[in-house]
Amino acid sequence: MKAISATKKKVAVLVESTRSYARDLILGIARYQSEHQNWEIEFTPRGRGEPLPEWLKSWNGNGILARIEDRRMLRLLLAKGIPVVDLRRFITHPSIPQIGPNDRKVVQMVFEHFRMRRAKRFAFVGPVAQEHPALDRRFSCFRDLVRSEGSELIEIRLSEQLENTKQVAALLRRRIKSMTFGTAILAATDDWGLTVLESCRFLERSVPNDLLVAGVGNDHCLCELSLPKLTSVDLNAKHIGYLAAEMLQKMMKRSFAPPQETFVDPRFVIARSSTDMISVDDPYVQRAVQFIRSNADKKIVVGDVVKYAHLCRVALENHFKKVLGHSIFQEIMSVKIEAIKERLAQTDLPIKSIAFETGFVDPMYMKRVFQKLTGETVKEYRRKFL
Repeated sequence: MKAISATKKKVAVLVESTRSYARDLILGIARYQSEHQNWEIEFTPRGRGEPLPEWLKSWNGNGILARIEDRRMLRLLLAKGIPVVDLRRFITHPSIPQIGPNDRKVVQMVFEHFRMRRAKRFAFVGPVAQEHPALDRRFSCFRDLVRSEGSELIEIRLSEQLENTKQVAALLRRRIKSMTFGTAILAATDDWGLTVLESCRFLERSVPNDLLVAGVGNDHCLCELSLPKLTSVDLNAKHIGYLAAEMLQKMMKRSFAPPQETFVDPRFVIARSSTDMISVDDPYVQRAVQFIRSNADKKIVVGDVVKYAHLCRVALENHFKKVLGHSIFQEIMSVKIEAIKERLAQTDLPIKSIAFETGFVDPMYMKRVFQKLTGETVKEYRRKFL
């Protein structure tokens, strides 16, 4: 076995490995180690809430990356007397810096996503205040943003500590039952999003035809297996893990005094079926926009939309301008730009392939349209997600 260099730092990684977000944090830490090869990492797979590994009691190292779950864990880590970086933001301590998602940017992304679907009424579902400070911030950011736009927010805060899950479900269903058509619901996490979708199915409230629902965290298993599939925000967890490792290395070298909190911008909204609808009362516009969204990968023209809507062009244009404030053609371009952005951010497909997949015969024309409507070139936009 190859001897470990004396210059290498011993680092403990106390991050659960059972959920998508935490696993991505670990992958980010692993990428840092792969690039620098300057740590000896101690890690044991475990779930959230499970006991800490036995080896930690006698372990002597140089630094710790942890998701601090409770005060007992906090005291244990403080007793080690070595640098610690917290990646959960559940319990604060002045000597332990925290790093996590920029919740203001998270809710801004979701809010813009909802607005593109013409939502005018909003709701937030999550844990009661002070059960999780980071989620409190997520709620307050969303509340402030909704109010700044002159809209009202329905606040549904339920205790995660309630033993009777039937009681939680009953309270949630009562509130969802009273929501008006077109309400856009932001769930604090994907777990809460799954709970919201289950309540909607129980109440026979159609998602997304009646209500829109989005979560946060982009847990692939939850989002892809939910019914309908759950729209969510990619929190850039791999980058958070990488930056946390970088921060810890500087702390161990005593060359860096990090701020108490570091916020990392999310990557993008992963649009899935739970928000695949535009919230308008006009049945002609509703039908036409749904056709446009369903055919964003085809070379559709205004005439195709008019034919599908069963209304003459002049009348349908009037409906669009009255309800959406723009023309049918502008809606087609808006949906295509959204599809282009999704592929630029989430794939490494060449521009030519993206043009083909979004109904553009000429890639150069697609580039010109994208730059005109977004103010960025396709390369500039993609570079933000590398």
